[in-house]
Amino acid sequence: MIESAETIRTLDNVPLEFPLAGVASRGLAFAIDTLIVSFASVFWFIAVMGAGSGAGLGLGWIWGLGLLGAFLIQWGYFVFFEIRMRGSTPGKNVLKLRVITSEGGTPSPGALVIRNLLRLIPDTFVGVILMAIDPMARRAGDRLAGTLVIHEAPDRPSLALGTIPHGWGGDQVATVEAYLERAAVLQPAISVEIGERILRWLMRDHPEMLDGIDREGKHPATVLHEVFRVERL
Repeated sequence: MIESAETIRTLDNVPLEFPLAGVASRGLAFAIDTLIVSFASVFWFIAVMGAGSGAGLGLGWIWGLGLLGAFLIQWGYFVFFEIRMRGSTPGKNVLKLRVITSEGGTPSPGALVIRNLLRLIPDTFVGVILMAIDPMARRAGDRLAGTLVIHEAPDRPSLALGTIPHGWGGDQVATVEAYLERAAVLQPAISVEIGERILRWLMRDHPEMLDGIDREGKHPATVLHEVFRVERL
């Protein structure tokens, strides 16, 4: 189900390879999410009609509240779950898809809100066309937020850096986390090259991080695990 692959350039022009999700897998994930949203909207309408009739509200008010609630459910569903599930939704989770930044990290809540702003208008109508003609399978919301949707690596562990160099921001942390999570599934030569580039970058700007670390005969990813005191989540 992997439609294409994209090399994303990160810190110090380090390449990371991500299998991009295309129209087929994203469409199926969206169909699953839409089914869940539809059931939630129906229950909302039933609840509003019952409560509105009991309160003596007119039909216009009942329909207005019903439509407003349905809109909030549909938009809020994707925002809530993508923030809560770190770039995924129940539908994406079934298909093993995840939203990432163009640098390969986990998007901020703000970016996830932005990518969903156009979900209803006009992205619903042109999203499939945009994904089909875009080499990175992005819809308008992805372009606006600077995000991509990828296939996750099988059994991908979740981890976090236990030690972060002074002055680092979210992009740097996300890049190293992304590499360490995927080091085992990248091509061996690429995995070593990326790890060595990150180590050289640390040696240049943060040599104290490597004090006391034995690098002899170890894979760069193993060394970086020690350097950053990686924690499994």
